[in-house]
Amino acid sequence: MYKKILLLALITTLSTLPLGTEKTTTVFIHGLGSHKNLFHWKYKCFAPKDTEKKLIQFKSRKASFGTKEAKVLIKKLNCCEKTPISIVAHSQGTATALYYLSFIEDCSHVRSIFLHSPLADPNLTFEFLRPFRLSAKATIKIICKLFPRYNPKATTPIEAIDNIKGLSKECPIIITHGLKDTIINWTQGYNLAKKLHELGYSVYFIQHDKGHTNIPCKKVAKIVHAIYKKHGLPAEKSNENADAYSFEYQFCN
Repeated sequence: MYKKILLLALITTLSTLPLGTEKTTTVFIHGLGSHKNLFHWKYKCFAPKDTEKKLIQFKSRKASFGTKEAKVLIKKLNCCEKTPISIVAHSQGTATALYYLSFIEDCSHVRSIFLHSPLADPNLTFEFLRPFRLSAKATIKIICKLFPRYNPKATTPIEAIDNIKGLSKECPIIITHGLKDTIINWTQGYNLAKKLHELGYSVYFIQHDKGHTNIPCKKVAKIVHAIYKKHGLPAEKSNENADAYSFEYQFCN
């Protein structure tokens, strides 16, 4: 009888644990051309504290801009579909993450999302061709030659987020972007944060003065962990004010 009471008490305790206290796996998704192991080593400070870490590696990254990789990601994570996960992604990897979230039936297992230099709209990354004053048809032809899997008519990552189902509105979505990013302009990160905010998600936007791959890890990590702490996720110690980086506080007041 005593053992039954203890078992019942344990079940009750586990069932009332706040979001993020269960064992979580952080999934790292690298960008096009990223050194996979270096990416994992550099970005691991953005994972919630004491989570298991899983680096997703792709055999081919010939710029499908995330759709094909998202389907691969679904297969790779299928074995632990209901296991709580946190996502850390960079560049093209952010597109993969957003497509993944839009493809699956239920995102309730996602605990946090960290996106650095997000690719919200691949069509806007080809501004380097603008000085040549090419026609739209010629521009598309060159792009398709450079990136055989590119489909200019495909749903963009920023459009795909309309299809996300089951993601908690309390799940922190942290977007960071460098003002000196010459590959994906920082406005893509801002526009993505703005739309996610309009959809009712808990969005945080962190700007820094670095470029596409550079990020002031220590400074940003302190802010990120303050945000995790605010949302009840395991976090490192931080004296930063998470609310100061909420999209609503920065741009909607």
